[in-house]
Amino acid sequence: MTELKQCPVISLLKYIGIGTIAYLLFKRVGNVINDQISIVSARAREFSITLTELKFILSLELQNDSLVPIPVDHFYGSIYYGDILISNVQTNNAVTLQPGMATSFDANINTAIPALLTNITDLINSGSFLNSMKIKGTVHSNGIRIPVEKTILSV
Repeated sequence: MTELKQCPVISLLKYIGIGTIAYLLFKRVGNVINDQISIVSARAREFSITLTELKFILSLELQNDSLVPIPVDHFYGSIYYGDILISNVQTNNAVTLQPGMATSFDANINTAIPALLTNITDLINSGSFLNSMKIKGTVHSNGIRIPVEKTILSV
């Protein structure tokens, strides 16, 4: 019997097809997860201020509306007043969001006073005082980045 040789182009097309199907499946799973996680609340507490720094703890509460637990490796985000950056937020606390429940975790926030004053000056110069404050960021879970956003103060 003679062996049949497979054409390299057909092999390449097969791998491209498998890769495309895997990508679409992964994207679909990511979109399903995106729709299932939201920020329920964000609260600031334990404020302290020095001449150079404003410190506080931000308690984030994330809701998992899916049917499975979702491990969260960390959260990266920012707090904005209108379009003005107030502070960056980063947590390295690994938590698991249980299905159908809200889970809280804390982030230590350190904001440099000179940068904050510059941002306040920009806000005054823009003439736009009545803005909402929001937190925007991404929840990182096993290599999947899930965008979240929540208005925490409406004016």
